[in-house]
Amino acid sequence: MTGFSDVYCHVCRRAHPREDMRLVISNGRKKWRCIHSLQKAAKATLAEREAFGRQVTEMNKAESRAKLNGMMANRALPPLE
Repeated sequence: MTGFSDVYCHVCRRAHPREDMRLVISNGRKKWRCIHSLQKAAKATLAEREAFGRQVTEMNKAESRAKLNGMMANRALPPLE
């Protein structure tokens, strides 16, 4: 269970205690990353980092499509004439 001091890691998509997190600047925006994700990224090769980026992009696209499909399913369609 997450507490009030927990912070969401945008890389691993989980909440961690604040003391296990670091605030980083990425593309001009501040984001929280867990120490584990930073250590893992430092050890990864360029190909591994690119593969991870593609995987996260696909997960984000799938999540967006699912939300959009849910919104469209709940939307009333006008009657056909």
